[in-house]
Amino acid sequence: LCNNMGKLLVVGLCGPSGSGKSTQSQALAEELRGGGGVSATVLHADHYFHHPGPPPPYKERGDMEGPETVDWARLAADMDACAAKAPSADGQTVLIVEGFLLLWCEEVVRRCGLLLFLRAGKEECLARRLARNPDRDQGEREDLASYFERCVWPAYERYVEPVADRMSAEGGLREVAVD
Repeated sequence: LCNNMGKLLVVGLCGPSGSGKSTQSQALAEELRGGGGVSATVLHADHYFHHPGPPPPYKERGDMEGPETVDWARLAADMDACAAKAPSADGQTVLIVEGFLLLWCEEVVRRCGLLLFLRAGKEECLARRLARNPDRDQGEREDLASYFERCVWPAYERYVEPVADRMSAEGGLREVAVD
């Protein structure tokens, strides 16, 4: 997506849940804004789930990790709206779109000028996911770990990893290892 002066760069940031997508997208946006002359916006695919309100507790939650749970059309429309607002004369605009399933949606991928993939291992991702809210009691932590094993990581292996591997081999994806 570029406006008529080519001043918009759309960066897609994907990776497994817990790989640091939100943290890295915010850090990148802040770094770009600090450089002067760059406007940076972040769209989080997590804000485009079909389900209204907060999800149910992990122990009561069905599988909410498939691509059908995201309103891709609304995300693509919001990306287009950001492109339409990008400055046409001075300045550079960077739109960072981050999400676990981002590579699954061709409409979103097609709009990205640069695709970055954060590759991280299962244990690291689970540990990071558990660390997001250290105030969880032991039962909630166990429910989250169970949900991660039952739904989150299998969704990554099914919907994300094969596409990332193919795109990386074709040279259309830049990978970043997460330590």
